Amino acid sequence: MQSYASDYERNYWLDQGCTLDSIGVYRSKLGKPVLANKTAVMMVKAMHATTHQPAKTMAEMISKNWWFPEMNATIANLIAPCEVCQQMNIRPGFKVPLGRFPQPAQPFEELVIDFTDMGKDNRVGTTGHRSTPNRMTGLSPHELVTGRPMAGPYEPPKGPPADRLHEIMTDYCAKLTRSSRRLYSQILTADPEPETPLVQVGEWIYIKNQTQNPRSQMGGTLQGIVGHTILHLCCSQEGCPVASCQPLPPSNPQRHRRPGVHNPRPQKRQSTAPGHPPP
Repeated sequence: MQSYASDYERNYWLDQGCTLDSIGVYRSKLGKPVLANKTAVMMVKAMHATTHQPAKTMAEMISKNWWFPEMNATIANLIAPCEVCQQMNIRPGFKVPLGRFPQPAQPFEELVIDFTDMGKDNRVGTTGHRSTPNRMTGLSPHELVTGRPMAGPYEPPKGPPADRLHEIMTDYCAKLTRSSRRLYSQILTADPEPETPLVQVGEWIYIKNQTQNPRSQMGGTLQGIVGHTILHLCCSQEGCPVASCQPLPPSNPQRHRRPGVHNPRPQKRQSTAPGHPPP
């Protein structure tokens, strides 16, 4: 169990508060036996191959009787390339960051449809807030989002006369453009950093499929990003929403691993952190 451990591993265990008992076994602060690097890797792979549990569940099961450094990060890195988990288990998809809508060059250039419902209790609770014009922009929140006034009870039409329709629509579009520029400038002031793509063109991604098994299917190579929320794949004629796609974990989990029990290098007793040898 601990015979495979190098001198650096044993020294690092002592740095983490482990002790050596009377029978020569290293134990953690809670008295649990410590697993060496090679033993921990074999145990994680053997447990995951039978049940394909997520990393959090496996960490809870192992930590009941054992301990080894960087347990959560080690388990997550080891099970990341598992194709069975990628296709069958529920995994988080891409998260679209807030405030990333690009500034339109003209009114109604991009339409955003939100299907979020307010619920039965407060369905009309904030109707007044959404339909009240702003004193600075002259437009209501509903008009800023949809580009039209909020629908109300039926009444005889009070629209503008036909001879002034072009003038009124021009004034409306001018107000909408000024409002958009003012709001976009506030976003740039609060978050001046440039937008970072969630996924690069040419990478492979999964598409969520919650209605049948497998839950995720290989989507294909990303060919382009439509706007900022739609991904265009080589296997689909239609765009896929970003929230319905999942990133493909790297084939080499060592690329994103934290400094921990993976491949420890023999060092002297003075080192205080794994992966950072003393000068």
